[in-house]
Amino acid sequence: MQKLLNSYKRAAIGATQGLRKNWIIILGTIALWFIFNFIYMTVASAGLGIAGGFLLGFVMIGMLGLYYSWLARTVDGERIWWNNITEYDYPLFFQVISVAFIFFIVTYPLDLLAMGGQKAFSDLAGLAIVVLFNAVPEIIYIRRLESIEALVATFEFVKSKWLEWFLPLVIIVIPWLTLSPESVLVSLAQAEPLLPPLFIIKGIQIGLALLGPFGGILITIISVIAAHWFMLFRGHLFKELDNSSMNAFYR
Repeated sequence: MQKLLNSYKRAAIGATQGLRKNWIIILGTIALWFIFNFIYMTVASAGLGIAGGFLLGFVMIGMLGLYYSWLARTVDGERIWWNNITEYDYPLFFQVISVAFIFFIVTYPLDLLAMGGQKAFSDLAGLAIVVLFNAVPEIIYIRRLESIEALVATFEFVKSKWLEWFLPLVIIVIPWLTLSPESVLVSLAQAEPLLPPLFIIKGIQIGLALLGPFGGILITIISVIAAHWFMLFRGHLFKELDNSSMNAFYR
């Protein structure tokens, strides 16, 4: 157990140092968040239907490819500055889209079921996807796997390291669980596997909607920074666990 706690400590230190060292990514992450939401509102108001959905999907994947490259470079200890923050890792884009396409094939029928009145079954299936493939971002940008191979590797990692991997997430959501257990499960079920902390940002925004527009913007910025830190923490923790045979049950 002490080895696991040490891994958490090193991951937290690495995430904090990465956040401080590459502070420019904080600005980039906030910018991506507001740009995507602006595009989302523009497309939604244009009433483009399915075409608009595909457009948003490609925009999101393009932004994820850029964000994953920032995560990979930060976790590897690289310094990112103004002259190289926009460098795009095109192979990473295709790795992301190969996994996103599979998720789309699986989740689209679930969305239809939800609209047809089978929301409980849809949410249950969505929760299973989020749990079983929770480490897919790290598998993509650290192991550089794609498509079915990435999903199989993710499932194997989560199966063998489920306690070590999920314990930090459980600690984060415990306060929320005490207030509204059902809302936590629903938010998790509707989470984005390719960007797991997204449900935390949405939950904070909904919970603090009464603060008004300016307060909402401030809370959004803070929550995006916290989510970015958590993604860095996950990256460092993944490398710790992926290179270790430890098991929290026995150590």
